[in-house]
Amino acid sequence: MTRGSWIALVALVVAVLVVYGNALGLGFCYDENIVILRNDNVQDPDRIFALWSDTYWGTAVADSLDSRGWRPLTIFSFHLDHRAGGDDPWGYHLVNVLLHAACTALFLVLLVRLRLGLVVAVPAAALFALHAVHTEAVTQIVGRAELIAATGILAAALAHAHAFGPGPALRRPALRWPLVAAASLLFGLGLLGKESAVGFYGLVLATDVLAAGTGKGIAGTARGIFSSRWPAYAAYLVPLAGFLVARWALFGRAFPSHDVHFVDNPIVLLPVWLRPLGALLVFGKAVLVMLVPASLSADYGYAQLAVDRFWSSGLFWLGALALAGIVYLACRLRRDAPGATWGAIVLLAAWLPVSNALFSIQTIFGERVTYIPSIGLCVMVAALFALASRDRRTWLRTAAWTILGLVLVGNAVRTPVRNRDWRNDLTLFEATARVSTRSIRVLNNYGNVLYTRGDLAGAERQYRKALSLYADYDDARVNLAGVLIARGERAEARANLEAVLARNPGHPTALANLGLLDNVAPPP
Repeated sequence: MTRGSWIALVALVVAVLVVYGNALGLGFCYDENIVILRNDNVQDPDRIFALWSDTYWGTAVADSLDSRGWRPLTIFSFHLDHRAGGDDPWGYHLVNVLLHAACTALFLVLLVRLRLGLVVAVPAAALFALHAVHTEAVTQIVGRAELIAATGILAAALAHAHAFGPGPALRRPALRWPLVAAASLLFGLGLLGKESAVGFYGLVLATDVLAAGTGKGIAGTARGIFSSRWPAYAAYLVPLAGFLVARWALFGRAFPSHDVHFVDNPIVLLPVWLRPLGALLVFGKAVLVMLVPASLSADYGYAQLAVDRFWSSGLFWLGALALAGIVYLACRLRRDAPGATWGAIVLLAAWLPVSNALFSIQTIFGERVTYIPSIGLCVMVAALFALASRDRRTWLRTAAWTILGLVLVGNAVRTPVRNRDWRNDLTLFEATARVSTRSIRVLNNYGNVLYTRGDLAGAERQYRKALSLYADYDDARVNLAGVLIARGERAEARANLEAVLARNPGHPTALANLGLLDNVAPPP
């Protein structure tokens, strides 16, 4: 690390603290009310050991075993937050901001170690530090899972880079096993934060491709990597295997596979063989919000992203074009802009596990899941700007730096503005409903917030909007019945509850509300 590198690192950490400074005054909202405030694994000091063998949702959700999500290090961090400051959200937010600052610092140090040059490393790390799409991972407290995973794998990738040295070509070096062991341990800690830490394999592969140089073709590079570094790759399989075995031992299943409802992930509406095409639409949306984070949302469930009609969506064609362009640039610029190749490998490898292309996950898309893939995109963008800045044409150099500066300033302004949306449930769902106008879950949750605040008319509007998009959405229909009961419109309320019970005879809230109607006399 040179003096300039250290100055850049300090400046970037300060920039993170500035743009996320207003997040420290925010409260709890959305899933934080469940994962933190209603979870005994966080609230009960006697469960400091028990939480390691429980699911992510813990005691807060009766059927949490159905999800089999296991992120014990994230829950443990919330537990420590609670022991330090109770239910004051300030401390929780502070830890998130500091973790993002740590990720930014590790990112810069890794790029310096890879010898991509400060002209690539600093802009890439600055874009990562300031990017507004990261607010869901940083400003939303439960986004900490992504931060822990990213911290672990960035530190692990740095250890891997030191274990072999920086190149210039693949050879059979003296393997530094303590550093490989450290990388394996850090990767394992990342997995205990969230499964998205599997993006580590993309970081390692990209680093080794960079070390191979440009003198060999794809086949020669692959052979060189395997022959010289396979012991490390074998070691890096151990944490993943241990993680899967532990989850199998705890929950009877290695993978958190479960029945995914199309309300959460509409991609399951497609036949299995068409789901990769639907995933291209989602990739288009991810690329769009990473490049232009103007309209951000906390939910993209049914029917916000029209994956069931992917061929008619511009996002699908954007995703296809982006994928082709990324692959082309990675191959075309391997010699002139190796950072672009490194970034492309990281972006695609980290995105693939959450893309729904290989298998369906619980959610169709969340801005938080772009946190690790954006590492690759930030480097790719910075490498392209650096390439343009070396051009002999003055106007192109000037335009490149001007555009890069505007991008950084734009994100530095957008991030604090977006932070304010996470103040509480009302501000969050007001903002989300303006963007995700067709998400029935957003409309239903916004209605719930309005209902608890006494705005029955506003709640009714949101429930009816949700039902206009999906008439059999039982949650919204039961909630609508609750509003109708409160307003004395008993006949319509009964009709709504009976419609729900016809589909789901055991629906507890519908049964309770119907019992209320049967046992309470109508007003005179």
